[in-house]
Amino acid sequence: MTKGGYIVLSPKQMSAKQYLQQIYRCNELIQENLAEIENLRAMSTSIASPDLTKERVSSTHSHEAPFVNAVNKLVDLEKTTDAKMAELLDLRMEIRETISLVEDAKQILVLRYRYIDFIKWEDIAEKMDYALKSVYRIHSAALDSVADILAARGKAA
Repeated sequence: MTKGGYIVLSPKQMSAKQYLQQIYRCNELIQENLAEIENLRAMSTSIASPDLTKERVSSTHSHEAPFVNAVNKLVDLEKTTDAKMAELLDLRMEIRETISLVEDAKQILVLRYRYIDFIKWEDIAEKMDYALKSVYRIHSAALDSVADILAARGKAA
């Protein structure tokens, strides 16, 4: 349904869309973790110079090098990211399988382009040689198909 030039999704379609968008969200989290890993790697290999501007106060001094904390965080974040990557692969396979159950080939293409390959709407329209409005219509019908599949599985919708 179109309202003011925007596509308005039904609650049934929204839950199907949320299901399909999980890959993108998971991928974004992984990309954020990878960027943080690079920052921690840089910190762990740099040597901090002592701050001579501060007044020295007698206290318990840590015997660990300053980069040890960064290395420990790095190891933890790498483990978390590896687990997220495995989760992403499983999720991609599950969503690919769900999309493959859609009967209409055009709907399958739109769903794969958008939710598996993360292609922009305009690029999908160009790739398929359709008007953007037609791609939106196909997408809306595809969301209904996915919602029906999920309902049959007892997953959502």
